[in-house]
Amino acid sequence: MKKIRAIAATGNLSTGFREETLVRAVQQGAHFIGCDAGTTDSGPYYLAREIHAAPAKAANAISAHDPRGSKRRHPVIIGSAGHAGGTPHLNWTLEIVRELARENAWHFKLAAIDSEIPKEVLVGALLEGRIAPLCPAPELQETSIRRPSDSWP
Repeated sequence: MKKIRAIAATGNLSTGFREETLVRAVQQGAHFIGCDAGTTDSGPYYLAREIHAAPAKAANAISAHDPRGSKRRHPVIIGSAGHAGGTPHLNWTLEIVRELARENAWHFKLAAIDSEIPKEVLVGALLEGRIAPLCPAPELQETSIRRPSDSWP
């Protein structure tokens, strides 16, 4: 069995990390650097409003680190991009990464997985009774899917 070594730089991209810890992990043979860029702690507010919980400066902290002390390249995997993980949040995170690449003359392969479910698919599933809210959430309404920002204060 082949071992894969990873470093989980931080539990949320905007909280930061200790650079010396990241450098040490790379020197000890980490195959990739992983990081979640979101959290469920704030609930669906950021997803519905299509806004970001962290400033771009905080969100680019791990991307800005370039552990060149190693001859190997280290993939960076970021989950739940832009705090909530929706398409606008993913695009925001991608722009930060692209901006850092331009500023630092970095060349790398970039992949993104947009997993946002189209609203029409969700409405269809609701009308067919295939989705329901988790207890103790209120009853799910079609309008809260079609225009979620109208449902939030």
